[in-house]
Amino acid sequence: MVFKRDIIKNKKQQVIKMKTLEKFIVEYINNKFDEKSIDILEYLKNKRNDFLNDNIIEKIDTLKENLPKDIESFYKDIFLKFILNEMLNQKDDKEIHRWIVKDWGGIKTHKDFDTLKESMKNYSFDRISSWSKIASFKDLSKYVIYDSRVIYSLNWIIFKYNKKYNKTEKYFFQPSGRNKLLTLLPVDSIINFGNIECLKVHSKGDDIFGDIYFQKSECYLKMCELTKNLNKLIFKDIEIQIKDMKIQAENYPFFTEMLLFQIADDIIFDDIKDSISINVKEIKI
Repeated sequence: MVFKRDIIKNKKQQVIKMKTLEKFIVEYINNKFDEKSIDILEYLKNKRNDFLNDNIIEKIDTLKENLPKDIESFYKDIFLKFILNEMLNQKDDKEIHRWIVKDWGGIKTHKDFDTLKESMKNYSFDRISSWSKIASFKDLSKYVIYDSRVIYSLNWIIFKYNKKYNKTEKYFFQPSGRNKLLTLLPVDSIINFGNIECLKVHSKGDDIFGDIYFQKSECYLKMCELTKNLNKLIFKDIEIQIKDMKIQAENYPFFTEMLLFQIADDIIFDDIKDSISINVKEIKI
């Protein structure tokens, strides 16, 4: 026989066990690295070992002069962020914007840099992968890059959280990306299939997705806020020293952004592959 007080007690215990989204994401990431017996910083160093090459650096004289030569590529890339941050806040130069987007960021097709600053000012979803790169260098403690791979990782973990706890945390619209592997298992399609009852198929534009995604106009700041909060948990009390510079990693959300970027076609892709199965209702002919 089950008494009412026992039901109430069980419900209270379930509520206690439910994690916040941020804690769930942090635990998910930590568990994945524990399974692989890999340290997160070591993973990033190995993955980004060839991220920055001398040909790119040489295009801006100031970088070549100020970047330490005898350190690993991962640390050189971090050091570069602080140099460019200082350069951009002294002179908001269009040529530096061009270098960040095309050379460092690899978006070779981007041509219009005259209106990019306006898009950045308005947090426009249009060309967000380009202008957010510049924003991330201008304010290292506040902004991060809104990259397709970062969103791919975040959306998958949010999807798992919502399914586990029957929650309705919103997703981020994913910009188009250049990673062909991720197109094989697109997270946005998984989200849409998983929320098919919420889709407003007769609506126009982004309204077709109902309320399961943030509005495009709010995606960037919401994503920055989440990444910043995650970073304080994942990189808590981690100090990195590069030459004479001591960096408290928890204060700079680009560490978590880099992590989410790197695990997208690795840990996240493998998890999706192992987690998803397709069931089709019986078709009557």
